[in-house]
Amino acid sequence: MNVAIGVTSSALFTWLAVRDVSWDEAKSALGDVRWPWVATFVALGCVVQLLRMLRWTWQLRSLGDRRTGRSLSVGAAGLAAIFFLPVRLGEATRPLLIAHPGHVSVSQALATVVVERILDGVVVALLLLVVGVWVAGDVAEAGQILRAGGIVAGIFLGLGLVLALALWRTAGVSWLIDRLFGRRPALAQRLRGGLQRFRTGIATLGRPRDAAVYVALTVAMWLLNGLVILPLFVAFGLDLPWSAAFVVLGAQAVGFLVPAAPTSVGPFHYAVIWALGLYGFSSAVAFNFAVVCHLGTIAVNLLIGVGGILGGGLTRTGAE
Repeated sequence: MNVAIGVTSSALFTWLAVRDVSWDEAKSALGDVRWPWVATFVALGCVVQLLRMLRWTWQLRSLGDRRTGRSLSVGAAGLAAIFFLPVRLGEATRPLLIAHPGHVSVSQALATVVVERILDGVVVALLLLVVGVWVAGDVAEAGQILRAGGIVAGIFLGLGLVLALALWRTAGVSWLIDRLFGRRPALAQRLRGGLQRFRTGIATLGRPRDAAVYVALTVAMWLLNGLVILPLFVAFGLDLPWSAAFVVLGAQAVGFLVPAAPTSVGPFHYAVIWALGLYGFSSAVAFNFAVVCHLGTIAVNLLIGVGGILGGGLTRTGAE
């Protein structure tokens, strides 16, 4: 069912992305692309993914799992799985692969991914809100960016609030588990144990040093993630301010939130075309940019994923 939703969503957004494209203009404009700058985009994209992997590794270290090589390999393979599997089914890959007795449990590892997703969602919301205000004088439709930021902020701050309340009222959640699974005490006990381990996985970021490093890596990752788009502007000869890179980044991030087929085909393209359309670029130029950006992102995840697989990231043993 989820896969069907993803495929349908991708088909719809692909149609929205290409419906106004002049194919003759698109073909002509593609010949002017400076491909060495696209290669620079791919190389810097790999650095962004490395920062993501280091951030996750740091959080696992705060849980006492110091298998740095293992966490980097699993992180690389897992991030690629998120990108290449439909409707973000790959989110479960890292917790399942990294879990190992004596190091970290599935519940604790899952907590790291939940924290990651909520924090990244909040960062994207703040990014859209700040950029929306920043470009208000240059982009007539800046209000659309602000509205998108408000929607994303509402979603992820709401999720964060629900999670915080659930962890704060652990006794209440445990009571609910007993009520729902009272006739299966063994299952209820396992769920209560998983809840406690999940709580432990999040509580580690309550330590100031761990939280400070985690936030610093997050800020560095998202700043570079925006700046990575600048080489693509050069590749296509687009005369745009650096702030436009963060408009494109915010649009991409929102596009990735939409359930879709593997690689987020469709929503990704529509989001990038929408972002460049705010600056008056034709659908043909924006479409070419979106396609090359998407192919470059595929290349980044392939390189990172292959590296993770070769490093043993898809083995389930967790042994070092």
